[in-house]
Amino acid sequence: MSGNTVIESGGINPTKVLVRAEGQLETFSTSVDEFENVSARDSNSFSWTSVPFNSSDADTMLLVQNTSDTLFLHIQTILVLTDLNSTGATVFTIDNAVTPSGTTVVGVCWNRAAPKVASAAAATNEIGNDSQENIIFDEEIFADVPRVWDLHGALILPKGAAIGIDFTLGATALSSASILGFYAIPDSLRR
Repeated sequence: MSGNTVIESGGINPTKVLVRAEGQLETFSTSVDEFENVSARDSNSFSWTSVPFNSSDADTMLLVQNTSDTLFLHIQTILVLTDLNSTGATVFTIDNAVTPSGTTVVGVCWNRAAPKVASAAAATNEIGNDSQENIIFDEEIFADVPRVWDLHGALILPKGAAIGIDFTLGATALSSASILGFYAIPDSLRR
């Protein structure tokens, strides 16, 4: 410790730091992704998961539509699981009018210490999506192998926009889907 200097800040609760003789200050940092940060800070991170059901060709496994007037829904992760090989799954977004229908799916707040209700309409089917547009992924899914797409919040849905997962190939299969996302103020309003 010879040659090291301790610097103390002023004020009621002073902070001390050790500066090495070489003029180096030891520091460390912790990285937290935005999903975790938003969950801890605002309780605005959610997941939607369809109950496993026997789906068939062209069935919507899960549709989540942002209903917030002020916040954008950032999609973090999409997960699909099926019990049948050679099943196709298409992940798409919808910017026009669509109505979630079928079994209602409730968003689960990840901050269980201060849970909120998600500003979303979610279900295992939809009305008004006659043609698939804005396809993001269209991939083959294998039996009992979870297919995970990490989007890191880059897919952003304003009010009324939705993300859906459809089956496109294969016979009836026991399937489930999950979508994880977080709500944030649009960048244009942060400035």
